[in-house]
Amino acid sequence: MTLTTLYPPIAAATILNVFLFALAWKGTQIEKREGEPPWSLVLGMLAYLGALAAFIYFSRHRPLAGGFDLFMVALGAQAMGGAIVYALLHAFIFSRGQPKANRAFAMVAAVFLAGIMVAGVFAS
Repeated sequence: MTLTTLYPPIAAATILNVFLFALAWKGTQIEKREGEPPWSLVLGMLAYLGALAAFIYFSRHRPLAGGFDLFMVALGAQAMGGAIVYALLHAFIFSRGQPKANRAFAMVAAVFLAGIMVAGVFAS
């Protein structure tokens, strides 16, 4: 794969992730206002995770070869990066003023996910 063949799948994954994260943010704002998450947010999260899980399951024992494989890997990696950022935001900004014991899970989750990402870089 050349560098120019990497751009389209990664760019497409980035655009899709930004769009989906914007929709998730809107759903989170609705949840804060109404006290319950909208069904579209829950369904979207399940579909997103289901698509990533299906890709991982069906491509376990084969090398990644094409643009779709790269697209799905970029989609998953960016989603994990988004989860790390959200955990850090929750730990240090959204839950400001609460006891550190209440914020500890988000801090530990962010460090754990970041560790997985760094380990993935060195394991491949």
